[in-house]
Order: sequence, then C-alpha cells, then structure tokens
Amino acid sequence: MNALRVNGCQSCGFLAINDDPGHILTTDSHTLSLATDQLYLGRAYLTLGRHASKISDLTGDESSDMWDIIKRYELATAQTYGAAHLTIATLMNNAYKSPNPQPHVHSHLRPRYTNAPNIGGAIFEDPNFGEHYIRNRSHNVAPEFLHEIAQPLRALMAN
Repeated sequence: MNALRVNGCQSCGFLAINDDPGHILTTDSHTLSLATDQLYLGRAYLTLGRHASKISDLTGDESSDMWDIIKRYELATAQTYGAAHLTIATLMNNAYKSPNPQPHVHSHLRPRYTNAPNIGGAIFEDPNFGEHYIRNRSHNVAPEFLHEIAQPLRALMAN
C-alpha cells in the first residue's frame, strides 16, 4: 500500500512504521495492527491506508474491505483467544484537539471475553464484560509480547 500521507496526522505517521511488532494484516486499502495497550486482549487499530477524514470519503471497495477485515478479525480472535464478540469504535475525536485537525479514518477493535485468556502465564481478564470499554485504565505490553499475541492472529488472517 503506497498512499498519500498528510503531515500532522498521527495515523499517517503510524502507517509509515515498517517494523511494527503488532502488525497483523495489510490489504490494498487498510492496515490492521495491535495496540500496545492490551487491557482487552487483541485490541487493534484498523486504519485506512490513505488519508481520508470521514467514513463517507471511503470508496465502495474500501468500505467492503473494512467490513471484511472486521468480520475476519472477529472470527480470528474467537478462534485464537476465545473472544465472545468484538466492540468496534470509529472515533477520530482526538484529531479535533489540535488547532489544525487532521482526522484519519480508523477504527478501534476490542475483543471482549467472558473467560480470561492465558498467554504464557499472563492472564487477560476482561474487567467489565457486558459494559462499555474502560478508557482510564491500560495494560501496555512489551513489543516482544505484542509480537507473540499477533502471531497466531496474523496466521489466521493470512488465509
């Protein structure tokens, strides 16, 4: 994916990272990558590969690709870690805190769990299953552990 990047856009800067340990998938129009904050195991960003400020700016192919990735990711997190469902939020609110806002279409994907997954002895409790996700708490993980979380998801998403 070789797309226009906009200066001052945090998401465009994120897309330029080539060695992201949480990278799961890149298609012709989107990138899916784990967030460092894994309070909700498998929390990921689905980011449009070109700069667009509104969902209504997406082409039909980009919209179709976005929903295809979301469906596949929901299945991958359920199969890999036992996620019950996937919470999806397309916010872009932080961009407007800047005097020169540069919103970029992206979605936050948070798998939710009734049973706590265990990865190498690390337990990931969903602190409030059945409720809105928590914003004032985090569980940041090291890049090596992020890579370990991403590997099986990457394998499933590649098929």
